[in-house]
Amino acid sequence: MSPYITSYSLRPPRLDPVAARPDDDPGPGGSAPRGGTIDIATPIIAVTPDAGSEPVPMVTVGATLDAANAHATPSMASSGDAGATIGTVVVIGLGLIGGSIARDLAASGVRVLGHDRDRDAVSAAMQAGIIVGELDDDLTGVDAADVVILATPVDQTPSLLAALAASSASARLITDVGSTKRSIVDAATTLGIAPRFVGAHPLAGDHRWGWPASRCHLFQGARVYLCPTSDCDVATVKLARLLWQLLGAVPVLLDASRHDALLACSSHLPQLTATALALTLVERGVRRSHLGSGGFDMTRLAGSSPELWTAITRDNAAEIDDVLGALVRQLGDLRTALRADDRAGVLGRFQAGWEWFAEVPTSAVVD
Repeated sequence: MSPYITSYSLRPPRLDPVAARPDDDPGPGGSAPRGGTIDIATPIIAVTPDAGSEPVPMVTVGATLDAANAHATPSMASSGDAGATIGTVVVIGLGLIGGSIARDLAASGVRVLGHDRDRDAVSAAMQAGIIVGELDDDLTGVDAADVVILATPVDQTPSLLAALAASSASARLITDVGSTKRSIVDAATTLGIAPRFVGAHPLAGDHRWGWPASRCHLFQGARVYLCPTSDCDVATVKLARLLWQLLGAVPVLLDASRHDALLACSSHLPQLTATALALTLVERGVRRSHLGSGGFDMTRLAGSSPELWTAITRDNAAEIDDVLGALVRQLGDLRTALRADDRAGVLGRFQAGWEWFAEVPTSAVVD
């Protein structure tokens, strides 16, 4: 491992002034927690089998949170829901996502404790007044948390969940922000914290990483997938919704397995494509400085965290393998058409790609 890489936040390269947020559309499917009543005052968006590509308002779990919050502190956030409050929040991992969460929560008056193996990240967060205290590597003090957020690489989340299962009995919500969900939701269930766990994935990523890349308002208007366990309590899902609405995000309820299948296409495949393109350019001796604006756009994701994406792609390898096969087939078909000087075949594929880009209804397959 590079000496510049730590387990939670990676020391980033020089920040690129260009930042981007991935666009993503929900796919079919969805799940809801057990129990609950209908509450449409603050609708969550769900993805349902017959909703097509458009998100639809869904009835939200409606059990009102107890107004008596045992973890309430003089600094806590509240939504318009009577009694719905967030007390002390622990953020484990102060990189791009975790650091941005901590910044926005602190700005909203929430008391935030933090942990990161990168001491520079912790020191910077303390000096900026974002976190009011830090946790040691053994997570001593996490029992004071009302909410625990794991903002670490996905391959580290299960072991952290195991530690939390034994030390955070009082937390009403345990959640993560990883790019894969099925293995993490399964781990929470196995560890016996299913009623208090909601997996989350905010679509607010960037090729930059580490505390220096974190910023306020990163999640404003961004979609966040919420993937509760099948045994998740109604109040837990409502608290997760409140948390992300406080950060300015738009919650979308989605089954964990469907999430991983969707993200294999919409997020993981673009990352792998950018990486493969960068490696191809390396083979041909083409530097980034040789690229035009289109080349910069296509290769931006190649600058993403190597450790983070190794963990994500390994965890979702089965789903990724399927979509990689589809991409290889499309490239092979283009190559065949070019070799045959098949103008109609080449044009048809460019046309189909353009129609997808322009959102013109079309068949996804070119015969």
